[in-house]
Amino acid sequence: MRLFIRTLCIYITVLCLFGQKAQAQAAQEEYGKNRIQYQVFKWQYITTNNFIIFYYDNNEALARTAAQYAETEFSRLSDLFGFSSYSRIRLYVYASKADLQQSNVGLEQENSIVGGRTNFIKSIVEVPFAGNQIAFRKEISRGVAQTLLNDMMYGGSFKDVVQNNYLLLLPDWFIGGGVRYASDGWSIELDDQVRDAMSTRRWRKPSNLLGEEAEIAGQSIWNYIAEKYGRANISNILNLTRIMRNEENSIGSTLAIPYEKLIRDWRNYYSAMADAAAASYKTPEKTNRISHKTNRKWVYNDLAVSENGQLVAYTQNYEGRYRVLLLDRQTGRQSIVWKGGNRLLSQRVDYQTPILAWQGNAALHVISLHNAQPEWLAYDVATGKKTKTSLAQFKQVYSFDVTTDGKNMVLAAQQEGQSDIFLFNIVRGNVTNLTKDFYDDQQPQFIGNESIVFSSNRLSDTLGKSATYKDIFNNYNLFELKAHSKTLKRLTNTVFNETRPRVLDKNNIVFLSDEFGINNLKKLDLATGQCSSISEWEYSVKNFDVNENSQAITFILKSNNQENLYQTAAPANWNSNLVNLPTRRQDMIADRIYRQNVKSLGAVAADTAAKLTPPTLTVAPVVADTAAKPVVAPKDTIIMLNTNEIDIRNYVFESEKIRKSSFKPSLKPQLLKPSLPTVAHTEAGTGQSNVSATGPFEYLNRLGLNTISTTATLDPLRGLGFLMEATMTDMFENHKIKAGFLPFSDLRSSNIFMEYQYLKRRVDFKARMDKQSYYYSNESLARRYNLNKAQLTAAYPLSLAHRIEVSPFVAQTRYVNLDDGAASMSTPDVKQLYSGIGAEYVYDHTVSHGINMLEGTRGKVRFEQYFGMGNSQKSFGNLHIDLRHYQPIHKELVLALRGSFGHFFGNAAKKYSLGGMDNWIGGDGRFNRSDNEHDPLLEQQQGDQNVDWLFMQFATNLRGFKYNTMYGRNYMLFNAELRIPIVRYLYRGTISSNFLRNFQLVAFADAGTAWQSGSPLDRDSNFGSKTTYSNPFTITVNEFYNPILSSYGAGLRTMILGYYVKADMAWGVQNYEVLSPRFYFTLGYDF
Repeated sequence: MRLFIRTLCIYITVLCLFGQKAQAQAAQEEYGKNRIQYQVFKWQYITTNNFIIFYYDNNEALARTAAQYAETEFSRLSDLFGFSSYSRIRLYVYASKADLQQSNVGLEQENSIVGGRTNFIKSIVEVPFAGNQIAFRKEISRGVAQTLLNDMMYGGSFKDVVQNNYLLLLPDWFIGGGVRYASDGWSIELDDQVRDAMSTRRWRKPSNLLGEEAEIAGQSIWNYIAEKYGRANISNILNLTRIMRNEENSIGSTLAIPYEKLIRDWRNYYSAMADAAAASYKTPEKTNRISHKTNRKWVYNDLAVSENGQLVAYTQNYEGRYRVLLLDRQTGRQSIVWKGGNRLLSQRVDYQTPILAWQGNAALHVISLHNAQPEWLAYDVATGKKTKTSLAQFKQVYSFDVTTDGKNMVLAAQQEGQSDIFLFNIVRGNVTNLTKDFYDDQQPQFIGNESIVFSSNRLSDTLGKSATYKDIFNNYNLFELKAHSKTLKRLTNTVFNETRPRVLDKNNIVFLSDEFGINNLKKLDLATGQCSSISEWEYSVKNFDVNENSQAITFILKSNNQENLYQTAAPANWNSNLVNLPTRRQDMIADRIYRQNVKSLGAVAADTAAKLTPPTLTVAPVVADTAAKPVVAPKDTIIMLNTNEIDIRNYVFESEKIRKSSFKPSLKPQLLKPSLPTVAHTEAGTGQSNVSATGPFEYLNRLGLNTISTTATLDPLRGLGFLMEATMTDMFENHKIKAGFLPFSDLRSSNIFMEYQYLKRRVDFKARMDKQSYYYSNESLARRYNLNKAQLTAAYPLSLAHRIEVSPFVAQTRYVNLDDGAASMSTPDVKQLYSGIGAEYVYDHTVSHGINMLEGTRGKVRFEQYFGMGNSQKSFGNLHIDLRHYQPIHKELVLALRGSFGHFFGNAAKKYSLGGMDNWIGGDGRFNRSDNEHDPLLEQQQGDQNVDWLFMQFATNLRGFKYNTMYGRNYMLFNAELRIPIVRYLYRGTISSNFLRNFQLVAFADAGTAWQSGSPLDRDSNFGSKTTYSNPFTITVNEFYNPILSSYGAGLRTMILGYYVKADMAWGVQNYEVLSPRFYFTLGYDF
């Protein structure tokens, strides 16, 4: 026992020198998700001081815009965090989210199960153009913020990376929330979500939250800290956290208050805001909800109501898998018209697709993505006929409308990195770009068949004016465009965002406005230019539709953390003019604009300035463009400043040139004209002049070292080994070279492999070479067995979760007699050449919630056929099936199920060895095999040339038994584990200890059998009978014992010294008899 403990301690110490994790063998099949390439991108790049910006095809203009945004945001964020990156950041610019989803970057880390990984990848940011310049800049800002914070907390020197990964554990809200705050600030979306969470009391402790909800809570905490204690304390907290390695202590030390008090104050602050909004606004009645109940949290994106108001079409999206539903308001029946997409478990979901529009009552039009390109579907309601048309001339379509006669379509779509309004003549197939400029033009709707109303952040009501990124502001107003004459008229001219116009009739338009801090509905009278508020919902309306005939409003609204579809009782009160109170956020906007205008007075008399009081923000009149511009829109990031402070941030994106004027004070909503001259002003620190970018340069494939990993393994035949593996990739991970060396402790057995992967196209290719060497010796003999194999693989991904692979190969076995003496010297090596074919189907639809905490289903079916070249008696084949399901039960409790089956066939069918566990310390094959007299590992059973060693497969895990308790050409095995992360289950706070955070209790049951042929229940099965040879007789004794081996027991799982270790105590059951308990100490994940 003492010797075993000493050996165990030495073994773990050695493992720590070579890696961080251990990799199991047979029970841990290699799965992995897919990325699908629909296009081949030709990459180029430009460089700036802090970035290398990559783009493809004709997106150079988009890349140069990204360069301006990136450098501006880098300067701002470095100042906010008090930290700058150690090296240039690589920025990959994609024309759409669909293109981004084709990227292979990060796929290796996502699918990897090996341990001891050291990454040599530089900082990478991947950003898609998401429909408008404001969103594009926000994407860049968020990516840069994420990179800077990761480098700040975990980066630096190699020593810092290793040290911080072990010792620095931060909750999701801290980093994720910091990134959101830095890029978004206090946005309307945050305001809605926080008020909703506080009103339902969901957020008691931020450390209890996970994922996106934790990030949103963190965003609100950072915003509260900035408002209450000043922005300067953000960098102080972050830098102190890296030193102290504890966010609670660093917050307490910086702000001089206990962390618990800060959280109480934070809750009280936002709870008061939620209570005030609840008292002033309304929530929709449950009777107004028309969407059906569902267990899934579907995201609603678009909706459209037929001309007569009877049919409501709307979209639902669940993690990338979408569907279009049609609801009949008269009958209440609902049907699925269209569905598509793929569930994305680890990629960005594009919730902007599909989009809808009605053509009268006859046809529903749907635009979605097919193979990363827009596709238009026309659905005939009467016949159910569906007609598809490609819209490949656009990169993506964001919204559209169709005339009642079906002759024309207007689209807000992307071409060449900008969003414009296009007129599509359906009859002729002609497409005309109506706006074609740098401004963002969105949500077009027909007024009759000639005029178009849309939302835009353009500064001028004249088409054709040039603009740059400095002219882009987050201030959207409504415009009317005459399609054929291309004359543009401004309909609104306010400091608010007015979006999603919907035509009620030829004289009235309904739209969304954030005037009071919540996106509610307003009506615009085109004849008089007067606006009136017609809704007062407590939370922002996400999307809506109206029509003249039904006189009802159908809208999407999120409350209680759930999106639903509502419809008001017809007729809606179109003539109401509700007086809504501004939210706390909107009050702060008014206060800031007031102070900006006082500051901008300059030489104006002080008594004039003194007459100004903080205004209530109101609608400005509809006027043509003049030299004096109205105040620029309030920006989404709101930071409270003291009177003597300078706002160097002043909103998320636009910062270089801020248009200003003054307000007359107003105590209630009214029309308001600027009373003081507009002053152009560039604030210190808000931005920089045009960024100098060199290039473009052609991207050439250059491979660099990506990762080095070391993995310990225990082979049942060869004992302890260490896999040392290196991976080289190009920058986009389309080309990969892997090489590995696995020496074993006897220093005579080893594995060597090298492979090249080409992942740039839809079909993935791989070329691989393996060399395996087995050395066997005892007191009287010494042998070496070699297996060399060369294989080509073509893999076709059917979806992100499914793929099929075909692999032709050649292999050679070699037997070498190493005995001393002349006899062995004269014995030639025995070689056998094989050709063959392999095929595999892989399904992986799992998501990881932590180490050894999976959810979902995965499995594979593999077939291999070896043809003996020159000797058909050496031919054999193999069929193997492995299926696994991970079912959440409650919180982190998971029931993990696994079933596997294997079958060798052919003239030289090999065998499976059943029993034991992978990576069993102290249980390698030489010392812990069963004493079965038919043990296929004993060489004397088959003579000197026992090359079956090279093809033998171990069927694990069957706890309670030794290796090779049963053997045969077939096996079947079932495993069940109830995994209880006891500490995480009982304690909802941050768990700093790696040991406790990953500590699991496991109850398990295993059952399996192996047999030679037929069925394990057959009387003549080799485990239902015993055969004895006594010349000249053969005696067969039928024993009729239970061929099923089973076991049960319990175990522990946790991280020790960077290794995931498993300790199990199992009681085997053989022939209805419970055996003595057997202890297993193993390394690795899963079963």
